[in-house]
Amino acid sequence: MAYELIKKACLRQEGALKFKAMSSFLVLEDVDLMIEKFFVRKDNDHASILLDVFGLLQSFFVGVDALYNLSIGSTKYKYHININQNQVLKQLKFVRNDIVGHPTHRTYDDGEVGFSLIDDQTVSREKLTYTTYIYKKNKEQKKQVRTIYFKELKEAYKNEKTILLEELTNFLEEQRDFKEIKPFIAYVFQKATMQEYDMEDLDKLASEFVKKANIKADSNHRFLWRIRVLKSLYTWKDEKHQDVISFMILKQLAKLDSIISDTLNQSKTNYKIKLPKVIRQFYLFMDKQGNSTELLQNINDLDHPLFTNDVEGLIKLSPPKAVKELLVWLKGMKHGPHVYSLGSVLKEYKKRKKL
Repeated sequence: MAYELIKKACLRQEGALKFKAMSSFLVLEDVDLMIEKFFVRKDNDHASILLDVFGLLQSFFVGVDALYNLSIGSTKYKYHININQNQVLKQLKFVRNDIVGHPTHRTYDDGEVGFSLIDDQTVSREKLTYTTYIYKKNKEQKKQVRTIYFKELKEAYKNEKTILLEELTNFLEEQRDFKEIKPFIAYVFQKATMQEYDMEDLDKLASEFVKKANIKADSNHRFLWRIRVLKSLYTWKDEKHQDVISFMILKQLAKLDSIISDTLNQSKTNYKIKLPKVIRQFYLFMDKQGNSTELLQNINDLDHPLFTNDVEGLIKLSPPKAVKELLVWLKGMKHGPHVYSLGSVLKEYKKRKKL
């Protein structure tokens, strides 16, 4: 593995960041060796296959962790990597915990427990199928069946790793100048406060960032990903909750400012964003719910196996009418960026509680 620019950037860091980055490089090299070894091994007895499958899944998990830490170690931030936009790798954390980590008793954030059984009759060097039974208070809540195809997982991982290393190299080739982007975000934010939503503004932000960062337009860099989220929000209309949508747009624009400010090593702009009445009511309602904050953990991820369960759990706490309507709205959403935007706003209660 080459990528000398990334290695030099890692070596320039100080203290823990330096060792985080360099250990990530070494881990990535080891993970590549282990993954390739899996696909050339020929032992086909049941025990050998299971041993190798467990090792493969753990290798992928460690590799993804190393990719995140390499991004942080070389740039101080994880903006260059966004595994959740890779649908195959996104499932890896669930699969690894179900099979390698806690197959006999996995505890979830909302108090449910899961038990996973491998289908011994079909496990092979090509795929693995398993069933997870999820219980709460000794009552079965759901049954989930998953099949993992190892070549698909390998290609997804290799693709994500290659993109990250190339983007980091391009980014580090020369000093990037994002100064012109920050005031333009402020301009777009000001228009959004008046509910003026122009897609051309977002296109300009994206094209300028792509040019300055020297990355591809279809990159999953978190700046570009948030612009895609914003495009979805710009066209979203709802008679009852339009004020909440407007609020989410402002929040996402402020996140863009945070990314650029971090990259420039400047202070973030202190945007004043007023909470909609129903969001304030939700936070006040959660103040009275004790340990129920665990139900907020997965409500911004439509693909999470406990998304629906957790939203339903919040509804069962008997919130005020307006809050219940908000949660029912969230539960019925079918579009990932919408769920992410509203769920993230509701999850911010946990951060506010710590203040």
